Amino acid sequence: MQLRFAPPHLQALDRERGGTLVVCAFDEERPLKGLAGRVDWRLCGRLSALIFAGNLEASFGSTLLCPVDGRLPFERLLFVGLGSTSEYTTERYSEACYIIAWKLARMRETDFAVTLPGHLGRGLGLREAVGAWRQGIIRSFDSENLRQLNICLLADPEAARELRPPMMAVAQEVNDALRKESDQ
Repeated sequence: MQLRFAPPHLQALDRERGGTLVVCAFDEERPLKGLAGRVDWRLCGRLSALIFAGNLEASFGSTLLCPVDGRLPFERLLFVGLGSTSEYTTERYSEACYIIAWKLARMRETDFAVTLPGHLGRGLGLREAVGAWRQGIIRSFDSENLRQLNICLLADPEAARELRPPMMAVAQEVNDALRKESDQ
């Protein structure tokens, strides 16, 4: 498992490569904000048009997989709805981490870029955020695919400084467990 960090800006994304870019949004975010808004802009408003037409919603757990038509250096985009901000709890965060990992695992996608689903500024501590992300990955991917994971975690520089040590520890833990499994 490899893990790297990049800022959630289009210029940084242009330097990345991968199979799937994962973006999340809350129900109330109209227009889309953050990375989802930037990606929507790059896709010439495709996500907004889908929302306006009623073909895309951000209710909790809703997902949409769509091509990016060469507008981003990824093959596809996975949009994940986070539901209402007022109902977004620690449990919902954990479930969102699992939904994202489960979808990617079912797609057999091991090379992706992702943000943590709405954890910052929502009363969720670093330990809980990293723990839920770890659980989602471990529960969703089998050993073979865990070995192949190449994850770009998209986070602003301040959040990346905070997240880097515990996330790298998770990657090391997974890699150590995979080595032990191979040795047996």
